[in-house]
Amino acid sequence: MISYSTIWIWILLSFISISSLQHVAIAEINKKFVPYENTEFGFRILYPSGWHAFEFSPLDRVGCPDCPPIYFGPAGYIESLLNSSEFISPGSNTSLSIKVDNVSKYEYLDTNTLTVKTAPMPTAHDYAMDRINELSGGGIREHYLRDMPVSVGTAHIPGWRVDSMYSGEPGYNSTVFGDYVISTYLVSDSKVYTFTYEDLPLRVPDTLPLMQTMLNSFQVIK
Repeated sequence: MISYSTIWIWILLSFISISSLQHVAIAEINKKFVPYENTEFGFRILYPSGWHAFEFSPLDRVGCPDCPPIYFGPAGYIESLLNSSEFISPGSNTSLSIKVDNVSKYEYLDTNTLTVKTAPMPTAHDYAMDRINELSGGGIREHYLRDMPVSVGTAHIPGWRVDSMYSGEPGYNSTVFGDYVISTYLVSDSKVYTFTYEDLPLRVPDTLPLMQTMLNSFQVIK
């Protein structure tokens, strides 16, 4: 007769084996990155060879102008994008999306002096503060965690990072439904680049290095 202690040992070994396989899978992805270049938005970046790159068409972007047009993620995540009739909201799959917007200085009337002045170019910190204000404004199930200055890409462009937790259901701190979200902003050549990384909290220790490698490889192209 098999004892309960023997059964528990088998169960424990099974969990260890599954965990080891997960780490091996991440290590295999880490071995090789492949290049992606987008001349429309003016950048190139490396992404894991086990992932796919997906671009929303210009027509899709008209339907959702605030949606990131470019996603990187495992095949299952990209398939969910292709098969979905709606744009993806925070979910439970590892992904890095990139959104690019034009920014420029603008002129305004100084009502005190009645003269036309030029406002300074917004910075990555300005966009990060907008994000923090959005998270603090209520109405969304996402909670501010922290923010910090960072450098992005091979040229070490100054940027700013904001970490948050998407609460999902049934509530904040859910390790089943809630996503950990990292929004990174940088401004270069009159463009603001917004990188959004998402994953389940328990997977962040394994997949965060992938995001960091991608951001470190980022290059602005003319």
